Amino acid sequence: MVDLAQILDREGAYLEGKVVQRILSGVPPPNAPSTILRKKSTKTLVDTGDMVGSVSHRVVVDQDVVRLEVGIFDPAMIERATTNEFGVPSNDADTEPKDDQRIPTRSFLRYTFDREIDSVVERLEKQIARRLEEEFGK
Repeated sequence: MVDLAQILDREGAYLEGKVVQRILSGVPPPNAPSTILRKKSTKTLVDTGDMVGSVSHRVVVDQDVVRLEVGIFDPAMIERATTNEFGVPSNDADTEPKDDQRIPTRSFLRYTFDREIDSVVERLEKQIARRLEEEFGK
């Protein structure tokens, strides 16, 4: 039997690790001087460590649909994560990222997913095919 939830859980753990790596790598642009003074650190996206510690994954099974979700699901961290992922415009009329944003866009989720999706899909295809071959023969 092909346990799709188990296969997705492994890929979820992989993506979760990649998102954490991205956050800890120091996502550009650099912090503003005022932020560095407040935080006493130049490390972007990391202040208390709460946000990076909130990155997780889950496999959701709903009848015949199995879905992998990777991100930040802690309600206390969602606003902080969204603010950093998309930035905050200089004025409420702006909808696209601009150089003069109050808080710059520092994509850690979308960036990671965009970079990793092809390899994740390839591994999923191979794992599922291998399991089907084992189950039903060649």
